[in-house]
Amino acid sequence: MNRDHPLATGRPAARPARAFIAQLVTFVINPAIRNGRDEAAPLRDAAWNFIASVCLVALLTGGLGALLNASDISGFSGAIRPGFLTLLLAAYALIFAMLFWLLTTAVISVRKRGLHLLSFMQVLQSWAALNLFVVLLCWAALDRLLVASDDKPLSLVYLALGGVAGLALLILAARLLLLPVIRYMSRYLNLPAAAVMALAIACVSVYLSAQLIRQFSAVAFDAQATCQALNLSRNAPGTPGQMPEKMFTDSCLAQFR
Repeated sequence: MNRDHPLATGRPAARPARAFIAQLVTFVINPAIRNGRDEAAPLRDAAWNFIASVCLVALLTGGLGALLNASDISGFSGAIRPGFLTLLLAAYALIFAMLFWLLTTAVISVRKRGLHLLSFMQVLQSWAALNLFVVLLCWAALDRLLVASDDKPLSLVYLALGGVAGLALLILAARLLLLPVIRYMSRYLNLPAAAVMALAIACVSVYLSAQLIRQFSAVAFDAQATCQALNLSRNAPGTPGQMPEKMFTDSCLAQFR
């Protein structure tokens, strides 16, 4: 296999962290899928960058989670296992990449047969760049939802910050993945058709990936801490019609078995 092929499996030369970050910065600045014989070069290390990003983020968030739990910070539930959340989201990204690639290839193959692996590698490279921000946003959102209650609802500040951060990530994801793939598909389809098909493929891939991964979502939660947080977020004990605390906790824990 040519070393410039997007799925070249030869072990990459050792790269310091500075080079890894430089690759991602270069990709963020110019995420286009290029023409020519060197077309695969910008994505040649996408798989390794994906693996490196997942490992680094898992270690970083796992350490941060342990530090926060040890600090016993008020208002922090400790119910999320950030290292496992990172791995769960990485699995989601891989499933999404496979579905996105297969559907993109099916559409393009109407005009030109081939594997069109660059769409798969583009997803991996995009995730490597966005991974840390996606994990932190999901972690913060899930933690806030667990500790929110009628007595302590989510503040407008949290909602505004979460909305802005989510919108920024969505725009960046569109820039890194959707727009380059639209331009790539427009080599074989007219631009409006390429845009519609790429958007439809992205939506279908997001939905199907979520359905496939949701059965494993419990691994991202600490059962005891989650049930405790949910119990504290309920109405005050003794409210008419409310399940007793022990029964609620036992029922909650049963959902994790």
